[in-house]
Amino acid sequence: MVTHWVSILGKVEVANGQIKYIPNTITEGPNAGQPLVALVRSNLEFESGEISYEAFLSDPTAACQIGLNQGLEPEVYAGLGAAGAPYGVSLFRSSKWESLAGAGFGDLPINEWIVVRVRVMGSKIDLY
Repeated sequence: MVTHWVSILGKVEVANGQIKYIPNTITEGPNAGQPLVALVRSNLEFESGEISYEAFLSDPTAACQIGLNQGLEPEVYAGLGAAGAPYGVSLFRSSKWESLAGAGFGDLPINEWIVVRVRVMGSKIDLY
């Protein structure tokens, strides 16, 4: 099956199997001036197993996470820059973020590829 990606929030470029975030800022409301995030959705369904990706970050405060159940309550996100840590798992429930688990200290490495693996088995989530 061919994987198709579509941006459902923010700006991205999708080409040659890569998704590139296009930086943008919020222009109105109480969050004006803050960076606008991007959410990208694929046509693939995932219930359990392993997902891997590589991220190339140019900003140490950047994040790149897998949303495991976008649109359901709570939403679960795992990857880089989650749970207030370089590596972690967070929940998004009732318009608020909750840290589930985090690891690492300091900033994420920049200007190099970071390999991330997320393994889901039932309610257990492992991040490598």
